[in-house]
Amino acid sequence: TVILTLSNPTGGAALGMLNAATLTILDDDLAPTLAINDLSLAEGNAGTTAFTFNVTLSAASGKTVTVSAASADGTATLANMDYVQLMPTLLTFNAGEISKPVTVNINGDVTPEPDETFVVNLSAPSNASFGDAQGVSTILNDDAAATAPTLNALPAAVTLTGGTGTATVTVATAGVATASVALACTIPAGAASFAISGGANRMIDAPAALGANAPAIVLSCTPQAVLATATLSCMQTATPAGAALAALTSIVTCPGITPTAVTANTAPGTVTLPSYIAPGANSSSTMLSFSITGGNGAMTCTISGNGYSVTPANPVSVTMAGPNLVTVNYTGAVAGTFVGGLTCTPIAPATGGPFTYTLSTTVGVPVVVNTVQIPALGNIGLMFLIAGFLGFGVVLIERRQA
Repeated sequence: TVILTLSNPTGGAALGMLNAATLTILDDDLAPTLAINDLSLAEGNAGTTAFTFNVTLSAASGKTVTVSAASADGTATLANMDYVQLMPTLLTFNAGEISKPVTVNINGDVTPEPDETFVVNLSAPSNASFGDAQGVSTILNDDAAATAPTLNALPAAVTLTGGTGTATVTVATAGVATASVALACTIPAGAASFAISGGANRMIDAPAALGANAPAIVLSCTPQAVLATATLSCMQTATPAGAALAALTSIVTCPGITPTAVTANTAPGTVTLPSYIAPGANSSSTMLSFSITGGNGAMTCTISGNGYSVTPANPVSVTMAGPNLVTVNYTGAVAGTFVGGLTCTPIAPATGGPFTYTLSTTVGVPVVVNTVQIPALGNIGLMFLIAGFLGFGVVLIERRQA
């Protein structure tokens, strides 16, 4: 407004009652409009990223302009902690100002997800109208899809050496893995007692650089007389979404026992049983001791000759675990001297021999207790010893009153 006032008249004039007038300048300009822009930015992997909007006036105003701004969920939500809420905030444009910033902080993460949106809404304007009252913000996903370690195949075949061995699953990725995987391995025990030591489950953790973090799978077994095989199976039990589960197998061989010779340190000889008085009235016996080298030696001993028999069975098994007591019987029909044989033959995979001993029995004369004379070992009564170091079996040939 403008006020026009009359004063100081001259020439004898006087001021009347209406000595002032008010001039009102009417505002014929339209009120400016308010608008807020849209944004598209990457979220970042950690901390927060500032998304700054600009609220603008279409033209400077001579009046003070105010407006309220606040955020609201879209596909990005407060519940998922995608962004930090902007509470209703009053923006004030003083005369001549045309722009005000509004900032919303976005929470960074490393989780692959679709692009997400939220909005900033304007409300309650004064001295202005709305041109665009909503700013749409797009949070661009900057996280690559989860990359699991790639599991190389197990060796197609693994032969355990000396009863133990190692098979290794190696981890390889084109870059850095962002997801962990779990691997569970099994092997049937079987006769060879295959086993996985240190636990069958392995976790391959991310991040795992190329060739790193390889879980070693240590195997063991008990060697058998013949080669034994089993299948080692490793199954990937956890994997990022969309990736295939890896199933790895390997044929594991447990070594067989190396053939070991059965040896004796005394040459075959003659074993004389005690004589007895009357044909068919008595039986005669003596005891032999065998020693078998190696860890897997075994022999079968067979008695031959008319009138000779063995208890409990013929042939008799003689093993490193000994002693094995065996009774050899002789029942004579007539008086005289009778000759038999004792033949011991190694059982595969053992080698050596066969070892043959002559048995002699006299029937129909007074009983005389004879001793077995072994020049290499000396007179040891009724013992015939074949030396060795891992075990022995015993054949007992006894004299019994019928």
